[in-house]
Amino acid sequence: MYRARHSTRSNLLTVEDVQNQPAYEPDFLVNTDAINRKYAKRQADPRRVWTGTFHAPVDASEGQLDNISKERCERFVTALDKKGWEFLGRIDVKGPFAAYDLVSGMVLLDQREYRIQAGFELRKPEPVRIEIPHSVIRQDPEQTITLKEALRATQ
Repeated sequence: MYRARHSTRSNLLTVEDVQNQPAYEPDFLVNTDAINRKYAKRQADPRRVWTGTFHAPVDASEGQLDNISKERCERFVTALDKKGWEFLGRIDVKGPFAAYDLVSGMVLLDQREYRIQAGFELRKPEPVRIEIPHSVIRQDPEQTITLKEALRATQ
């Protein structure tokens, strides 16, 4: 096993090899027609489901857990209200799940994670324009390669 790992190290490229390689250019183009079709229905509907999480102690009683979840749900709705989203009236709290520290990614053994899901509607929906460079837009309607296929081909 060690020999196999060691033998692959000798196949690494040197700095000169990397510098002499041709510049990588993606072999796919963005199909703006397909993207516009995909998001056309969503554009007409300003409602979205938002998800948030919170942690609670493992040894919290049912009453404490209810108080914690009510407080966190209120914070969740208030935070999205400040961003311009109007609460539609129903919150789902799911859990418990394993809790992870966001910085280190380690499991927090003394905490459990709960997930909040709620429906919101954008108060003043404004269209968002995303500028895509002309060089990456698909010009030929015969080109049918997707991003997923292009990524699979490069591996």
